[in-house]
Amino acid sequence: MVLDGDIEELTKIKPKLDIYLVTYIQGVFNNASKLSYIVPVKLLEFISKLNSGNKAVLPAISVKNDEVEIKNIVLIKDNKFYKDVDEKYLRAFQFINGKLKGGRKFVNYKGTDISYFIQDNYKDVFVEDDNGKLKFTIKAELEGYIENEIFSKEDIDKSILDEIEGVLSKSFELEMKETIKYFQDDVEADYLGLEDYTRKNYFKVYKKFQDNWDEAFTEAEFTVEAKAFIRRIGSKR
Repeated sequence: MVLDGDIEELTKIKPKLDIYLVTYIQGVFNNASKLSYIVPVKLLEFISKLNSGNKAVLPAISVKNDEVEIKNIVLIKDNKFYKDVDEKYLRAFQFINGKLKGGRKFVNYKGTDISYFIQDNYKDVFVEDDNGKLKFTIKAELEGYIENEIFSKEDIDKSILDEIEGVLSKSFELEMKETIKYFQDDVEADYLGLEDYTRKNYFKVYKKFQDNWDEAFTEAEFTVEAKAFIRRIGSKR
């Protein structure tokens, strides 16, 4: 991880429930990882990313009110700090990179706030050379359950579930589009794992753009489709 702040402030924390600081930090890290608040990175993976493309990411740790907070990521480029990434982009970032484990997504359905817990996710990515321009099509599927008991059994019918699934689907599509646009326009570099994916699965296309991949990425066209499935209402099976 990368520390945002003073190392001495971190070392002086006295955990309320743990004896050792290291196990406390590890617990916070594991919880944040399960809910997709951070992007876990292994050391060898970090080194490999820097060696292969001079780009890598690290989760950020900070201290607030004598407690550890782990959220957001920072981007590393050419062995230097490059940018902070706001947490609102992390779920789609992890999904496109193939690292999304799960977590909660909140939407509003006809005035009711709904908590949707993502259990599984799947994606297909198609890459084309469209007259000298990269074209990506990303198809997403989410599976999960609604955590809050928002309807009685008498109120639930397929049409209501279809409508909520539609709201979730459109919301995740927007999330992906905003994240892609952020990396194209603000970051101006492909940290979404699309270069590796294209090299492995569409090598002929990759070969044409390999010498100026980040530039081609910023100008690429993206089509995004998402479908969310509700498998049950309530957290109990």
